[in-house]
Order: sequence, then C-alpha cells, then structure tokens
Amino acid sequence: MSFKDAFALHPEGDKPKLTEKQSELLDKLAKKVVDYRMTVPAIMFLETVKPLSYVGSQTLVFFEPMVKAVFNIAEYDDLRIIMEDRRNVEELLVRIEKFDREVLEKESAARKEKKFFGWFRRKKRDSSLETPSSAKLGTGREKPLRSE
Repeated sequence: MSFKDAFALHPEGDKPKLTEKQSELLDKLAKKVVDYRMTVPAIMFLETVKPLSYVGSQTLVFFEPMVKAVFNIAEYDDLRIIMEDRRNVEELLVRIEKFDREVLEKESAARKEKKFFGWFRRKKRDSSLETPSSAKLGTGREKPLRSE
C-alpha cells in the first residue's frame, strides 16, 4: 500500500479480503474488548482514528522492535497489516458490536431467568423464616424488663 492509498476511499460494498488467520485475530481482539467491557471506549477510539488507520499501522511498524523486545507477540505483524486498511477497522468495529450484542442478550436472558425464579426462592425463604426452630431463638429479652 502506498502513501497515495492511505487516504483513498473504497466503495461501500467492497469487503476487506482477510485470510482465515487475520479473521481469527480480529475475532480474538473483538472478544477481548468485549470481555474487558471496553466496548464503548474502543468503538469511540476506532471511529475517531479510522481515517488515520494507515498512519497508525506505520506507527506500529516504528514501535515493532521495542514491542517485540518486551513482549512475545506472534500476531503483531498480522495486526499491522490488518490496520493498514480502514475497511478492516470497520470490520473490527462490526465484530466488536456483534460480540457485545451476544453478551448483552445472554445477560438479559440470565436476568429474566433470575427474576422469574427469584419469586419462587423468595417464597421458599419466607416460609422457612416461620419455622418453629426460628421461633425458639427469641429476641434476647426473655426476662421481663421490670420485676413486680
């Protein structure tokens, strides 16, 4: 990709051509963002820097020796290649939103199930409070306050 292509606009219907390994890397990155509950900040950041994706990928090239000296990142080169094209940044955004939607649906279903079964648990718990064993416990004031 040359510098003149850095700010080129691609047709909307043109999908990025990703290899299977790059697609898995985007999925892994999107899942990590959702797992850390950083969906909104990540979307805001990626939408902001999308026009500068090529410059950002070249920054990754600049920092590569320092990053590889500290971290053992095998997928760093693939990430750099993916980030060269702003269509891939959009693809990452779509995947983040997809995984976030899935997590929200699971949480919503779990909340509904908890709410539904919570009523039964509450009734059971209330009935257990009225057992004879709890009546024997008393309040700690078995003796009358005044003796007459």
